[in-house]
Amino acid sequence: MLIAQASGKAFDTIIETDADVMLTVRDISELRKAWLEHPLVRDLGDASLSEYFAPVFDEANDAESETDFKQLLDEFDLDEEELFELFSGQFGLALYNLPGLLLQDADKPDIAIMANFTGSADRLDELMQIQFERNAKAQQEVNPAIEHEMIEENFMGETLYFDEVFDGEDTYIEDGYALVDGVFILARPEERLRSLVESIKAGSEEPIARSRPYQRVREESGAVDLNLYMNLESVMPKLNKALLKQATAGGMAMFGVSGQSLEAALALEALQAISFNCKITEDGIASHSAIVYREKLGFLQLLTYEAGALPAATYVPEDVLASTVARFDLSEMFARLEALLGVASPNTPALINIQLQQVKTNTGVDLRSALLENFGSEIVSFSVMPEGLPDENSFAQAEQVYVFEIKDAAALSGALEALKDLVPGTREQIRTRDFQGETIHTIPGVADPAMPDVPAYDFSYVVTRTHLIVCVGRVGLVQGVLTDMQSQDAGFWQKAETRMLVDQVRHPDVVSRSYTDLEQVVVSLLESIASAGQLSGRGPSLDPSKLPSEMEIPWHLITETYEAEDGIFSEMILLRKEGS
Repeated sequence: MLIAQASGKAFDTIIETDADVMLTVRDISELRKAWLEHPLVRDLGDASLSEYFAPVFDEANDAESETDFKQLLDEFDLDEEELFELFSGQFGLALYNLPGLLLQDADKPDIAIMANFTGSADRLDELMQIQFERNAKAQQEVNPAIEHEMIEENFMGETLYFDEVFDGEDTYIEDGYALVDGVFILARPEERLRSLVESIKAGSEEPIARSRPYQRVREESGAVDLNLYMNLESVMPKLNKALLKQATAGGMAMFGVSGQSLEAALALEALQAISFNCKITEDGIASHSAIVYREKLGFLQLLTYEAGALPAATYVPEDVLASTVARFDLSEMFARLEALLGVASPNTPALINIQLQQVKTNTGVDLRSALLENFGSEIVSFSVMPEGLPDENSFAQAEQVYVFEIKDAAALSGALEALKDLVPGTREQIRTRDFQGETIHTIPGVADPAMPDVPAYDFSYVVTRTHLIVCVGRVGLVQGVLTDMQSQDAGFWQKAETRMLVDQVRHPDVVSRSYTDLEQVVVSLLESIASAGQLSGRGPSLDPSKLPSEMEIPWHLITETYEAEDGIFSEMILLRKEGS
């Protein structure tokens, strides 16, 4: 029999807008080949790292069952290369009853799997007969009364095959498959298979590719290798009703909360889509994510990004593990949160005001003006690895610094001083020291006797004329920030290498930019996993002291988040460090 020619239609033009979740791959064979040949895979496949993880693999192998992937291929008389030769080209998966599965209202998924098939129809029938017999055998081991029969149906000139099951009481269709214009379809229920066959043969009236939210995602991301799309226009109306019913079933009416008020506050149905996609390039990986909405209503209003230039943050040290610079108005977020709570529960604003007034009576501090309304829109954070750990077995936990823009330093300082007296013993724990005209307040870290290898970091803060600086780690980090704020010397974000990296993802409406040094992160993560396993006595038996000392994973990650009228989008690029 002649090999069927694959349909030229993209799968997102076949799958319709009633799909809740859709996963598509442009070419699964090409994606696999590109990944196996990718420099990141070569770096991660370092022999010494494989040796380090050998205990994990050994434990996993001990627990393997007969459903091992290789054994599964053997049953189909295929090797891995042959499998990807047969199913070469597009791949797609669509789920149509996600709310029902989440709410446990549905017994089985309404699902479709699609793939370009390069073999003959006879070859596909051979493979599906094997799967049919495997499925029947597995179910008969649980229920000997089950009977399976493969039945055929002619539909729009195509042959559809259905697995009809009799379970001893009822007869139903388990699933079905078809090969249409070179596209293999496996779906359940039977109506789903027919609708997809019709969509391929006659075209879809409402393909997901023509929906506005999906088009917005593609406009921003461009061509990609893999795309995961959650169609919230389909999901939220079904999920929202059940969530609201459940949320108001626990006695929340006493606070004035009703289904209608909660629905108005959250405005979940303003959401249209969430997506993630990625593209493998020769020297890295580019990915894009999105939240698309009709209008920024309800809880979406808590995403109070502000337009304008990102903070220069010249005080961020050059050897950072990670850093983020953003324009996010915390005070505006607090105000919108209070308003949102007021919509959900009309009694809440009054309760909040009573609590704030009580604090003011007890301390003389107006927390609303001194704290809640006192933040600007600039936020900077960075983390570094600690210097000079006591010994090689110490737990490598990153130190963190956060810098917030403030409007009234005197009001914030007064509020923090007054709050210290609300918790008995707090003031006695705090040490102060003056540095370059500023006062640093520090609460010494206390080690956990049960985890002696985990460093106990100090907690420090300082209020300058324009910023609140918070640090979990060495006081020297705070001193470094204060020094660099006054000197205005160039820092990490001003380095030529960083600017070159940023230029690859620069967006005009950027509201947040982040950097991560994966080389430092991976080493820290591996040490943390091993140490956590040792401390808990659970998990894989990894030894942190055997972590390869010369291991190199010279990759870094840059991410930008930007805002549009109808959504918030992020682009991420993973690149190998130059000269590596």
